Amino acid sequence: YMQDTSSWAAFHANYIAVDATTAGVPAGMPAKSGRRIQRGVGAACTTRNTQISGGDTYYLSAWVAADKLSGFTFRLQLQCFANNGTEGGADGTHIEYLTAVTLANPDAVNTWQKIEGFVTVPVNAATPRAFGRLRVVVESGTADATANWFVTGIMFRRAASANLIVDGAITASKIAANAIAVGSAAI
Repeated sequence: YMQDTSSWAAFHANYIAVDATTAGVPAGMPAKSGRRIQRGVGAACTTRNTQISGGDTYYLSAWVAADKLSGFTFRLQLQCFANNGTEGGADGTHIEYLTAVTLANPDAVNTWQKIEGFVTVPVNAATPRAFGRLRVVVESGTADATANWFVTGIMFRRAASANLIVDGAITASKIAANAIAVGSAAI
């Protein structure tokens, strides 16, 4: 899953669509669009459902920035749903939140920083986890009521052995002897 312009599900009114030209957005926004999260009522913004499997580990990441030291908690989570949801939907029976990252304040004001982490979906035969969606949540706090968080470039990918699979991640030393059979494939 990677963020695109239609990937956000229904969200709280405090989550406002922005792009790099929107007033107040920190310079150097790493993606074309995102959300401004106003400090105030705790609320969550979620992506649409995508398939997940119990026992699999997922890598979650996002780019975030804040215009002030906010003093309220920002979380990047995978929200899990039972198999009565629909792929691409915003529905299903909620089971749990798996938190990859919790951030109380940015590294620096008005500077984009990448946050990332891994979560493993529990295996449960009685309540299988079939769908998941990324959840960005800001919890109420007692800080400056004019502070804003910004989020963009959110993604999650299935990982293997808690390692993100990217070009160069699979090397000869990681492949068991006789694990690959060569047939007529052109290599």
